Amino acid sequence: MDVRREEDEHDLKARYLLFGVVAYAAGRLGKEPVRGQGHVHAIAPHSGWSPPELYEIWEGTAIIYAQRFTADDPGRCIAVTAGPGEKVVTPPGWAHAVINADTEQQMVFGAWCDRQYGFDYTGVRAHGGLAYFPIISAEGAIEWAANHRYHAADSSSGRLAAIRSWDSIRSRQSMPSTANVLNLSSGLRSRNALPTCGQCLNPRREVISEGVRT
Repeated sequence: MDVRREEDEHDLKARYLLFGVVAYAAGRLGKEPVRGQGHVHAIAPHSGWSPPELYEIWEGTAIIYAQRFTADDPGRCIAVTAGPGEKVVTPPGWAHAVINADTEQQMVFGAWCDRQYGFDYTGVRAHGGLAYFPIISAEGAIEWAANHRYHAADSSSGRLAAIRSWDSIRSRQSMPSTANVLNLSSGLRSRNALPTCGQCLNPRREVISEGVRT
């Protein structure tokens, strides 16, 4: 973490922004792809809230999985597939994990986050993981298995139906509000100046989509 040019150090610290680069190896872990265990961002002392995170995929194919809560009812669950050059934002307070979607290729991504970041694993570990586990099928595709420690994960309401690929979300003329906050790349690219952490990550500002305010 904290990848930067020396001349940008003061500016980034003043804005409470931190940039990191992460590489996931090719391969698998048993029946699962290489992935993070999942976490919620801890409350940042300077802002008093759990900040979002912006990912940009550089190499390979990633799945960014996110769920609204780590309580017995995980709420809405979404998995977004992204390739090189595409950006995905995890909303504030959501539990999330990054997954390498291709067992044959390493996956590399950059990430913007709050400089006072921290990880809260309490709810995820209490349930033995997130609400869905990515499983590699015999054909090599990613499938999803419900974690039955979440009472609502396999309910008739069909939490798994809320998980959509990046291509299916992008093909919709009217994207659902939560999915809409997962693609802010055009808005971020259009800005000439780097926003402050308060502008980029503060839900009271109009910089972030209305869909974040949940």
